[in-house]
Amino acid sequence: MSTQPLTHGTVPQRLAHTRELMRREGIHALLVPSADPHLSEYLPGYWQGRQWLSGFHGSVGTLIVTADFAGVWADSRYWEQATKELKGSGIELVKLQPGQPGPLEWLAEQTPEGGVVAVDGAVMAVASARTLGASWPSAAPACALISTCSTKSGKTARRYQTSRSTSICRLKPPSAVARNSPHCAPA
Repeated sequence: MSTQPLTHGTVPQRLAHTRELMRREGIHALLVPSADPHLSEYLPGYWQGRQWLSGFHGSVGTLIVTADFAGVWADSRYWEQATKELKGSGIELVKLQPGQPGPLEWLAEQTPEGGVVAVDGAVMAVASARTLGASWPSAAPACALISTCSTKSGKTARRYQTSRSTSICRLKPPSAVARNSPHCAPA
C-alpha cells in the first residue's frame, strides 16, 4: 500500500478528500492523465498529479476516480509495480490489453447522461479530447476543465483543490476542448 506522506496525507486520505470535493462540486468522474502541457515523456514534479493522487510512480498511466471506483490504467510494463504501489489504496489496477476498452472508452461508457467529467485542461491532449467527445452521444456529459482560467466577465471560476490550486471551468460547448479554446463559465 502506498502510504508515504507525499503531501496532504496518505493515498486513501487524498482519495477520500478528492471524492468529497467531487461530490460537493457535482463532478461524476475525475480524469488524471500522465501528462504536462507539453505532453512530455518524463514529467516535472509539478505535473505528476496522477502519481500524487494514486501513489503509482510509473511514468505512464491514467487515473480515473468516480464516487465508487478508482482505477489506474497501465500497460504490461507497469503491472507488477502498480500492483505493489496500489495495494490497499482503494485504487484498482486496470490492465491495458488489446481489444479491451482504454480509460477514455471506459469513461465514456460509465459517465451518465448529464454527468460532469473533470480533467486538467492544461494536460488534456487534443486527440484525447476528440476521442472522448466522439464517444459520447449528443446528450453528452459536461466536461469540466480543471485549470487556471477566468470567466468571460473576468471573474475566476470556483476553486477546486487538488495537488495544486485550480479552478473548475465548464466548457461551452464541450467540443471547445477539441479546438483547444475553452470558454469558462461559473459552474
